[in-house]
Amino acid sequence: MLTSYWGLGGCLFTNIFDHFRLGSEQQTGKRLLVLVVVALPPFLLAYSGIASFVNALYFAGTFGGVLMGIIPVLLLNAARRRGDVSSEFVCGWYAHRSVQWLIVATFFFSGVYAVISLFGVLPESW
Repeated sequence: MLTSYWGLGGCLFTNIFDHFRLGSEQQTGKRLLVLVVVALPPFLLAYSGIASFVNALYFAGTFGGVLMGIIPVLLLNAARRRGDVSSEFVCGWYAHRSVQWLIVATFFFSGVYAVISLFGVLPESW
């Protein structure tokens, strides 16, 4: 379980620095702030009694997956707007804006599903 947590947390940690352009990961103050953002929610879930450590890992994985599905779309569009290097290849229809929104919506609603399932609102068969 711990290695799963480290993998998910490390990935999220690096992506927060990249997405929000926080600079070098070596800056102690920013590093501690991002570490708190990454590490605190799973521990709060685990020790508040809302969820077990396994469920905290589930939520970390879910929201890590949600972010890993959404952030690349945002980075792609930002690179297309502000990039100074021409792309060596161009994607076809599957890079269309509507497909991007479908991907973002799928990942976003999977996060919403995870939160709703935490509170037991969904039917047992789901």
